[in-house]
Amino acid sequence: MKYFASNIELIRKELEYFGFWTRANKITAFRLGLFFMAIAFLFIGILPTLTFSLLTIACALDGADGWAARRYNCKTILGGLFDKVTDKIIIGSLTTMIFLLLTGYLAPKFSKTVIRLSTDWLIYLLIAEAGLLILGGLSLWFPVIPSKAGRVGKLKMNVECAFCFLCFFTYLRPFGFGFDDLNQVAKIGDFLLKASFWLAIGSGLDYVFRGLKNYRFAEKLSER
Repeated sequence: MKYFASNIELIRKELEYFGFWTRANKITAFRLGLFFMAIAFLFIGILPTLTFSLLTIACALDGADGWAARRYNCKTILGGLFDKVTDKIIIGSLTTMIFLLLTGYLAPKFSKTVIRLSTDWLIYLLIAEAGLLILGGLSLWFPVIPSKAGRVGKLKMNVECAFCFLCFFTYLRPFGFGFDDLNQVAKIGDFLLKASFWLAIGSGLDYVFRGLKNYRFAEKLSER
């Protein structure tokens, strides 16, 4: 069945034509570099305002690489996967850091702030994110599996970013600002956390449904 053909050969041809370092991929790599720098500051326990600013910029540039790919006509399969993996690394790492802060494995170095969130739901979310990453990787070998997140996945990304930024804004207190009512922060955080998990499940189902739709469409084409 030809529609199960791997994308690897197409990626090889794209690399020959575009190379890897397209303008879009440079932006994605820049985002990843900013994020790793912020994580290093977080572990060392210095410059909380700069740490938060770097995280903000890394996430705010999420759509810039896609815009550059369309604007300069350098959209590639590998570039889309690089962008997706980068998003998962950033969001997954931030969620993991929150888990380590909550469980005491990573002592808060900027303050003694403790947000009482559900660690179980954090674990569920991380497992769901791992499943979505696997689905995205399978799209390399099975083109009928969508390589991009749908509307549910994009909504999940926004809600999960809001959750992470709420937590890190509370922990880091950038520019000397923060939240004093930690109970209210915990309630909002738990709501965003649970919403992120269920949206991740919805995004996984959306991948499956769209994949089945592509499969049926490809079968109809093969019958002609």
